[in-house]
Amino acid sequence: MKCLMLPACLFFVFFINSCTAEESPKVVVEKFFEAIQKDDTSMLLKYATPEFYENSQGRGNRRDSYSDIRLEVARFGKITVTSEEIDGNTATVYIEDEGGRQEYIKLEKINGEWKADLY
Repeated sequence: MKCLMLPACLFFVFFINSCTAEESPKVVVEKFFEAIQKDDTSMLLKYATPEFYENSQGRGNRRDSYSDIRLEVARFGKITVTSEEIDGNTATVYIEDEGGRQEYIKLEKINGEWKADLY
């Protein structure tokens, strides 16, 4: 019985840790772009800053419309993250599209979670 307890405990600790592990800025940017491409507002709410989300819903004060942003993201197609820089509660993720065009996305950590913003 003792032989079974140790593997079971190790599995439980590993499982709990993997469920609560923080998503890296790289992963957040990939999911942020996916949310915009799929026009998935619930996913966008999870990965975007509150300001970006408000603007995407037409309630913010930015002149750029969400449809313009969706068109810009669509032009990128599949993105590749080339690097990320983390400085405390801010991060910059550098991406490249299939045509070699490079951009960067700023993120901020809000309540322990990375959130992306295109503005």
